[in-house]
This record gives sequence, C-alpha cells and structure tokens, in this order.
Amino acid sequence: ATRSSGGPFACHASRLMRSATSSAPPSARRRTPSSPCTSVLLSASGASISCRFGLGISTCHSIVLQVCAAITDILMPKAIRWPLDSLPEVAAGFQAMSGIPGVVGTVCTDHIPIGLPKENVDEYYNHRLSVRNNKASYSVALQVVVDAGGAFTDVCIGIPSALSNAAVLKRSALYIRCVTGLLGDDQFRLLGGVSYPLTDWMIVPYKHLNLTWAQHVFNERVAAANAASHGALHRLKARWRCLQRRTELKLPDLHNMIGACCVLRNFCERSGEELDIDLESQLCCDEDDVVAVADAEKERDRIAKDLLHAPQ
Repeated sequence: ATRSSGGPFACHASRLMRSATSSAPPSARRRTPSSPCTSVLLSASGASISCRFGLGISTCHSIVLQVCAAITDILMPKAIRWPLDSLPEVAAGFQAMSGIPGVVGTVCTDHIPIGLPKENVDEYYNHRLSVRNNKASYSVALQVVVDAGGAFTDVCIGIPSALSNAAVLKRSALYIRCVTGLLGDDQFRLLGGVSYPLTDWMIVPYKHLNLTWAQHVFNERVAAANAASHGALHRLKARWRCLQRRTELKLPDLHNMIGACCVLRNFCERSGEELDIDLESQLCCDEDDVVAVADAEKERDRIAKDLLHAPQ
C-alpha cells in the first residue's frame, strides 16, 4: 500500500494507468478493471480494493502484479532515464548544493526485506537485518542514482544483499556504463558514501582519522550532496510500506514491484506530491571498507583544497 494523499499525483494516476496498459494485450486489458488499477496507484491496500470493488483477495493480488509489471515494462524507461543530454545542468545543481564541480548523480544502496529464498540462501542473508530482527533475515539490494532534484536517474534491483555495496555496484549495469564512458568525459563524476570505491568516475569521502581541515570541509560538502540520495530512499520507503516489510513474492514479481514503486515515486516528486515528514522511515546504510585508486585520490585532494579556498 502507498501513503499518498491523492493531491496533484491523483490527477496523473488515471493517465499513468492508461499509458501503462495501452500497450498490453487486449486479453490482459479485459482482465484488469481500470478503477482498481488506479486505486493501486493511489493509496489503497489489497483489502480495501477487495472490499470496494467486490473482488477476491487473489484477484486483487493478480491486479497488483499486472499493474507493477506494466509500469516497470512500459513506464520505467520513460520515468527513470540517465540525463545524458542535460549533464551540465545536473552538475550545476549539485555544485550549487555542495560546491563540488562535475557531480551528475549520487549513489546509494538500500535493502528490501524478503522471505526465505528457495535457492542460494546464503547470498541473500542480511547480517545487519538479522541482528536487528533477532532472527535470520534476507533481502535484496536496491541501488539508485539520484539527481540534484531528488529524482531517480538509474536503479539496479534485486542483487543479493550478502554482497557489499561496492560489490553490488560492480555487478550493476551502472558500473559497466561508467567504465565504458557513460559520464561523457572526465569533467563529470558520481558521488558515493564511504562504502563505495574511489575511482576516476566516483568521488567518496575521506574515512581515515585525523583529517586535515581541507579534508573535513570536503567531507561536509560530500554529505550535503549525498543527502539527495539518502532523502530519496527515505521518501520511497515512506510512501510504499511494502518496501519496509518482508515480502513473499517471487523474485521476478518482486523486481516489478520495487521498480513500480521507484517509477511512481518519481512521478510523485515531480508532480509536487508532499510527504508528511513523520512518515519518513529510517534508512540504514552499510559502510564497507574499499580500496581507493591512486589517481582518484589525487583528484579528490585537489578538489578538497579548491573547496577550502573557494569564496563563500
């Protein structure tokens, strides 16, 4: 279920549903009544949809899965896109926010609880979640890239959570695209937390003790920029409670559910749908030790010194 008040987003819900189902086979469109589907996009739980439209719980479950699949297949390529044609504008937004030049996205990884997997159980075991729940717990990773406006520009869903954030990044399509020139040229880069590697195309904070004043200032600026991705994931999980609790969906259906939530969150943000701050959930980020690249360390040092001496 979502936590959306309707508001501006409600005006888009029917259009989103028509867009998501217009390309579906006629048989699928006949099986999926538009009103319950629109309710899925707004704020209804499966039980309330069942009561309102006189449908069985299993039918409502099927509708939810159809809606999520349609949104992920049809709307995701339109709603979550890399801003290749507007990288200078995105970088300007981050520089205004943090003072760091050339940043075109911040990277963050969260974990979505799942039931006991049928295969490769150890790969999905989440130690931190297990400690918190006082029992064996499992999850999949959700890695996102966020622009200065808080919108998702890239998502990677479903990699097993036993991997570190750096390992999740390396297995994602984002890593391949960055290594092969996604960012265009050397003036653009991503920003991550200390659990990510320092590379030619990603800057991360200093994490050793006894920082110089320049390094301390740099870390503060990085934190200001990284707040965009952390805040985006907070609001995502606050709007869609299904991402906060354990789900028993099959992994392909889980991928579609998470993808649909990410797409709809972008529409909520861009349509000005407000979120009560009391609903924002706690986000726990795993911070792992990683190895830095020497040339990237020199570039980070240069930026840190420039920030220290930049006019306020």
